[in-house]
Amino acid sequence: MNNDMKIWHDAFVKEDGTITFYNKSLYRSIISSMKGKQIKACFKEVNKKPSTETHGYYRGVLIPLAASTEMFRGWKKDEIHKYFASEFLKDVIEKKIGFTTVLIVTTLSTADTSQKRMNEFISDVRQFLEENGITTPEPE
Repeated sequence: MNNDMKIWHDAFVKEDGTITFYNKSLYRSIISSMKGKQIKACFKEVNKKPSTETHGYYRGVLIPLAASTEMFRGWKKDEIHKYFASEFLKDVIEKKIGFTTVLIVTTLSTADTSQKRMNEFISDVRQFLEENGITTPEPE
């Protein structure tokens, strides 16, 4: 195996602390190829992705509702989404270049957020719409 190669392997930690790898044959193959070698292991909790229902509520209810209002007259649905994402899915990182502080601002994708973050985003969008006189239905 290549020294620079990193292998990501999905697993589940049981209540008793044991790890169950989903692809057991891959796990055995990796372990077999690493016998007698020092390795580095990294454990990272996997974020639960937003459900289809959550995306459906946002894309199928909130965006069309916003598009039907005077506030967003003439806007395309994708433009409304980009606006909401730029307002409520910002990721801001502060860095130093010499003695100057710079901000790196990116917009997260709804597809790459966690269920929790997507729920917060939807809550922010609903609050924005409500504050602008647009009544939003509760998610089902």
